[in-house]
Amino acid sequence: MNNPILIAIDGRCSSGKTTLAEKLREKLHCPVIHMDDFFLRPEQRTPERYLEPGGNVDYERFLTEVMEPLKAGRPFSYRPYSCKLQSLTEPVLVEPHEVAIIEGSYSCHPALWDYYDLRVFLDIDEDEQLRRIAQRNGEQAVPVFKEKWIPLEELYFRTYNIPQRCDYYFKTGGNTMEKTLTTNQGAVINLSSLEHIADSDAPVVYFTREISPEAMVEIYKKLDWTPTGKVAVKLSTGEPPASNYLSPSLIKDVVQLVNGTIVECNTAYGGSRVATEEHYQVAKDHGFTEIAPFQIQDEEGSLIIPIEGGTRLHENYVGKAFPDYDSYLILSHFKGHVMAGFGGAVKNISIGLASSEGKCLLHTGGLSHTTMQGGEQIAFLESMGDAAKSVSDYLGHGERIVYINVMNRLSIDCDCDGHPAEPEIGDVGILASHDPVALDQACLDLVWVSEGNKTFVDRVNQRQGIKTLENAEAIGLGVRKYQLVNISK
Repeated sequence: MNNPILIAIDGRCSSGKTTLAEKLREKLHCPVIHMDDFFLRPEQRTPERYLEPGGNVDYERFLTEVMEPLKAGRPFSYRPYSCKLQSLTEPVLVEPHEVAIIEGSYSCHPALWDYYDLRVFLDIDEDEQLRRIAQRNGEQAVPVFKEKWIPLEELYFRTYNIPQRCDYYFKTGGNTMEKTLTTNQGAVINLSSLEHIADSDAPVVYFTREISPEAMVEIYKKLDWTPTGKVAVKLSTGEPPASNYLSPSLIKDVVQLVNGTIVECNTAYGGSRVATEEHYQVAKDHGFTEIAPFQIQDEEGSLIIPIEGGTRLHENYVGKAFPDYDSYLILSHFKGHVMAGFGGAVKNISIGLASSEGKCLLHTGGLSHTTMQGGEQIAFLESMGDAAKSVSDYLGHGERIVYINVMNRLSIDCDCDGHPAEPEIGDVGILASHDPVALDQACLDLVWVSEGNKTFVDRVNQRQGIKTLENAEAIGLGVRKYQLVNISK
């Protein structure tokens, strides 16, 4: 039999991988092969091997004994490893079939990845995971899993970005059957009312109702992202005297967790942040220099990076120091905006990372390097998507950048307004994703169903703010559909 369909079911221990595989076996009458049968033999368990992400299984033996003949459609046999006997057992014969399922942690190991036609990842709440481990293996096994096996899995997931790269992501146990979520202020939102929410086959957006330093760290860790090299943390320093910028006390722990340098660029509209010296003073006054190193990236001017496939622009002018950093964590205060309609992750990496000169180009749709005036509204909005894509592309096509949006103090005015209107919507929570388009769309969907949203919605509609996300999706920055994973306690 030529070219059978191979399905991988990877995921965290006790998330239901074996159960799902058995259900599929009953329906499809296909072979199921367990990665547990390929754990390392005693002589293979060296300290060096355990330091290798995904080295906890004998993927080399799996590749030669199982994957190669399986993909070729040939009959084959393999010898499962027994943890109880600490040795290989009698051979198992596998006949060709139209479909075969490989289930277990490490099934999506890079050595095996390209052989699969479909990859599924199962996630689980930590508390539910430990409860299931205790039920299955006994209470005495829980410390061993917590101290050894789970950290080995997490190293593998994090290093190879397995949850985000799989074709399908499902969360089992805990909150997965919830039909509503509760916001920070106690409002209950029906998930079916969120216009762009999807059950599967869409980027994951994590949500927590808690707005605290601990919640910032927890939701960041859910992204399973490991920054490389020098890390920049992009945020808005906020216009004095009373803008709604993110509090340094809220973000301090996550900034220091990534050993980040907070970065910003000067404005192009006047105010207290148009000149470098004054801007550094604002950063100090607002408390950012107390929690991390701080740099204004365009204090030495601009750097041009290309825009591939842009609707309006072909070049993006960022701060000259932009390439001095290898990875970017984007922290955005989600809010309204007098010109863009709203501001979130996409605006933060477009207008926010643009030099003063670049801000003029974006606002005018590429017409001027020296003034923000004179451009058309739609050209401005689409230019932001163009510029954001150039940043993502520069950073490994999104591999070296992740995004967190905080939905508090939801004023219709931006952090660039020193006298913003008071919020009419209650605080919602914190959201995070690898996809800035999905993330901003999830935030907008939550605004759209929140009590007291009329002024905010009117501002977005009057400024045609959705055009930014429509263009960003059209040119390939991200997608507007999303899976919402609630990690609230």
